[in-house]
Amino acid sequence: MNFGKGAKFPYIKIAILEAALASPPHKIQSGMCKLILPTSLTELLKKDKRPDLEKAENIMSEARSICKGLNLSQANHVKYVGLLDVRLCLHLLIKVKDFETLTFKSLDNIVEVPHLSAHIACACTHIYTCACEYVAAMRHRCF
Repeated sequence: MNFGKGAKFPYIKIAILEAALASPPHKIQSGMCKLILPTSLTELLKKDKRPDLEKAENIMSEARSICKGLNLSQANHVKYVGLLDVRLCLHLLIKVKDFETLTFKSLDNIVEVPHLSAHIACACTHIYTCACEYVAAMRHRCF
């Protein structure tokens, strides 16, 4: 995919592949993923999607940095960051409802966790949110 001049969005590209690999069985026909179609991907190339792409790319990058800083096992890193990637990607493609029953109104809504007792799949997004709050507090303290 060519997003034009500027950022190449490597994590978005990875997320597209992850979403295709994580397709539910009812979205696979004759061994081909029907969850993400080429026409859906062309929507991402439109100029009005650029701010959302940049925001999602930043979230994905920060999540990876946080997981690396927490020394998560490779399995947990793949599990949590992968789920975050897939959710962000499918939100951009407006395909979340085809993947899971949860609904997200925005990219920010994906990284928010309403309760600490939320499903374990939300653990990474909770870690991300806490780490962002910690970084903000440290910046406030230092400046």
